[in-house]
Amino acid sequence: MTDALDRGTVPAGPLASEVAAVTGGLDWDTLRAFVYGPPGASALARLAPAVARAAQSGDPVARNIQAEAALALADLAHRVQAQLGAQGHGPLPVVATGGALRAPGLADELRRACPGVTVQWRDHAAAAAEYAVRLLPPP
Repeated sequence: MTDALDRGTVPAGPLASEVAAVTGGLDWDTLRAFVYGPPGASALARLAPAVARAAQSGDPVARNIQAEAALALADLAHRVQAQLGAQGHGPLPVVATGGALRAPGLADELRRACPGVTVQWRDHAAAAAEYAVRLLPPP
């Protein structure tokens, strides 16, 4: 989409429509304000469902974004496993969590890029609370 903006054209297609709905527009000023303004980087996470919807509707750019994201996550998992293996740890399972993985396209891409990965969605705040309770001494 930014390539289209650089050429002076308005981005079009399912992904452009989804991004415009989340960000409020497709011009540089609007996109910059969305990315760099409050709440900051967490605003970008709000684009994941938009990308997933566009990918499900067949948008090739959105599908490519999901595939590249899956490859980056798989690469990160493989690096961590290699570092831990070098430290004498045996093979460790890879579990991917997060709201973006609720989108079938990204989860499927991640399973292809990282065979054996377990993809699950968990409420991270609830998981942290459960873990904290386990750390408390018995009453």
